[in-house]
Amino acid sequence: MKISIISSAYDEECGINHYTTSLESVLSVQYERIGIKSYSLDFLHYIRRTWSAVTNDSDIIHLQHEYNMFGPGSICSWPVIFLLILSKIFARKRIVITLHTAWESETLERFVFPLNLLGRFYIWLNNQLLVWCADHMIFLSENVEEYFINNFNVKSTTRVPHGVQAQKVDLTRNEARDILGWDVEAEIVILPGYIRPQKNHESFLSLAEEDKSRQYVIAGGVRNNKFEQYSEKLRSKSSENVEITGVLNDEEFEAAFIAADLCYLPYQDVSQSGIVNWSLASGLPVFGSEIKYFRELSESTEAVKIVGISPEGVIPEIRSYFDNEKLRTRMSNSAQEFAKNNSMKEVADEHIRIYRSFFD
Repeated sequence: MKISIISSAYDEECGINHYTTSLESVLSVQYERIGIKSYSLDFLHYIRRTWSAVTNDSDIIHLQHEYNMFGPGSICSWPVIFLLILSKIFARKRIVITLHTAWESETLERFVFPLNLLGRFYIWLNNQLLVWCADHMIFLSENVEEYFINNFNVKSTTRVPHGVQAQKVDLTRNEARDILGWDVEAEIVILPGYIRPQKNHESFLSLAEEDKSRQYVIAGGVRNNKFEQYSEKLRSKSSENVEITGVLNDEEFEAAFIAADLCYLPYQDVSQSGIVNWSLASGLPVFGSEIKYFRELSESTEAVKIVGISPEGVIPEIRSYFDNEKLRTRMSNSAQEFAKNNSMKEVADEHIRIYRSFFD
């Protein structure tokens, strides 16, 4: 049994690549990564890379799907899906698709008639093609699974945890802070990962403005030029107790989770987050906004707490956190327990079960 995994290429700085690489590191089956560019309009590139998966000797093609991987509006996904459907018919290959996110009607809230109606149809058709294409769909969060099951005739599905990858660096808190140039004595709150509007960095800056006694760090930068203006706007609004690091290398990125005291994620529109799993793997508690994804997590671990996004509500929670050593220890222990129970090895074993089910 051989698997062709279509995902972001190894040299792509994105969450899908990091996720797939973590999965591959513990996947006990023969596989080949078919790496693709992210957010490109190079149709020929996507066609060539997918064609290599269609024509090679693999038995299963596993697509790690995220809409923006395939260019603006996911436009380049159409020939990819078409080729995958052909591979089912003529090459008898099985198609597995992991849905990392879901385009829903809320995606179009800022559009007005008739663009909203056209957009709804475009989203529906794009998602319907994914359903037609897949022999099995894997969901990483309950809300994405519910959306597809409630709106499409999805025949075979599995929901698996995102999976928590074990730390690759062995650092103490002070060593990690030394790498990043952070004050050893400071109380540090971080918002890690690539900068994009859906993560609501403005609320993070507003919080820092009202809480000058702590250091607030946006531990990341822009992945491409698309959000460069947004990043510059954030820098211009930042108070003196805010640091925006820019894109970090792998060692610095992992060090940020070890060096920080708290991770605060004021996300507006996210259906799952690898950042949460990085945090919990490091024993770093997470405060989050009131989105459904965080609510689901907070019900399964004490390490994730819903605090909202208004400074008036969040600051007292942060003060209480830093003033209560027992609370910090309890949340950190809960984070480590969650990471242990949701290891990437467990996720990989579930993938093997899914692959083998096609041949039982």
